[in-house]
Amino acid sequence: MYNILSIDTTTNICYIGLYYNNNLFKFSRKYNFNYLDKILYDIDYFLFKNNISIKNINIIVCICGPGDFTSTKIGICICHGLSFGIDIPIIKINSLEILAYSSYLYFNKKNNIISMINGYSKLIYWSEFYISRKNICISKFKVIKFTYLCDIIKYINKFDNEYIISGNAYTNHINKFLDNKNILFSKIKVQKIEDVISLSLKLISLNKFSNFKKVLPIY
Repeated sequence: MYNILSIDTTTNICYIGLYYNNNLFKFSRKYNFNYLDKILYDIDYFLFKNNISIKNINIIVCICGPGDFTSTKIGICICHGLSFGIDIPIIKINSLEILAYSSYLYFNKKNNIISMINGYSKLIYWSEFYISRKNICISKFKVIKFTYLCDIIKYINKFDNEYIISGNAYTNHINKFLDNKNILFSKIKVQKIEDVISLSLKLISLNKFSNFKKVLPIY
């Protein structure tokens, strides 16, 4: 039986998920990026509150970014420490991947899905995904792209595909997409803990584990 602890510190809100004995427990708190003072206490209290020992966790799920530089690195370091300290494997998921998976569940369509997250200096992290026969997200790019919105629009307009767009980077610019009739806008703006766990279970079934040394932050 899989007992999973997921940790996501990529934004100013910390999301912790716990899948234990087929039950899902969720925790979130707004930290305003002040993670060092609180997150270890909150993980410990969250487990204690649900009467679960860290020794009973057998898989760590790490959301590795893109996200804030410092908070993402803190979350990954905690995942590294837990994986090494209690000798359990890690499943790594990036933020764009889980947004794409949530959008797939929302629309129940295996369209081309573009996930977009605000970066810095008006640049946007984005990637395009398709849903495999195993119902997991596969990126069409080898690396996450980091470009301006106009470059994403040019990319979309090159093809006559129907796209689903998710994330927080398009909401203030919907009018720029209106000329393209093949776009569905997802309401999914942030990662959902239940979808992180759902995708994790699929990745576990496919043995998609990572050595903790290879789980690196995406900034």
